[in-house]
Amino acid sequence: MASSEYVKVREALMKDVSFLVCGIYEPPSNGKPGQNYAQLCTKVFNTTVEFRQDKHHRWYLDNNQICQYGLGTMLDPNKKWWEYISLNERTVTFLSLDAWLTFAVLICEDLARPDPVGNMLRAVGPNLVIALLQDGPQLASRWPARCATVLADDPGCSVLTLTSAGMAKISRPQANLGHDGNSSNVVALWRDRECGTREIALPKGAEGIVLSLTKKYEKEWTADGRHDDKQAAILRLSGVHPLTIGTI
Repeated sequence: MASSEYVKVREALMKDVSFLVCGIYEPPSNGKPGQNYAQLCTKVFNTTVEFRQDKHHRWYLDNNQICQYGLGTMLDPNKKWWEYISLNERTVTFLSLDAWLTFAVLICEDLARPDPVGNMLRAVGPNLVIALLQDGPQLASRWPARCATVLADDPGCSVLTLTSAGMAKISRPQANLGHDGNSSNVVALWRDRECGTREIALPKGAEGIVLSLTKKYEKEWTADGRHDDKQAAILRLSGVHPLTIGTI
């Protein structure tokens, strides 16, 4: 969304929610590259605090992706196209919202490329990782699910990957990629180490999705045989509820 749209969403939601994560894009202007980043917002003693996390990789569109997203009438498939954004210092933000909950946000290829971001995630071991992707449908057979599985196995995060409904719908993967080539409304994917992978679809006519999560405490052990007295909380997906205008 645009930064102006984010401000409206923040003002509408932060009165009732603990945190907000939004992907923001600002187009190039006056010869300067655009901006692509995640904006994180939370409350600290009733004061709204914001953190910006820039995207670390430019999107490179090759021949296959140009055809997959139907962009051949606008972009020459025989050329290489790079996303025109600035690349700033690498950062990963960890927010600890409670004694039992710490989450981190990844943007696009930070999920796909384990180094160096993966080392940071394994060192901290957050309960939840939210990955904002400029990608096609979040199917269990595609790369985000495979990368989420790695984090679910080690360090044991629950992972939520998200893409926009528009990107999911215009994506037409070729049959040899393991899909039937039809449009998909699977905009998110959940993965945890207990219940596995679950695709999350945006039903026709719905404007959003509410996810219900439950926590379960487990005992975790160190390499030298010590444990945390069952203080580690595991997040599991327990419900998916579509929202329409009439229910918001």
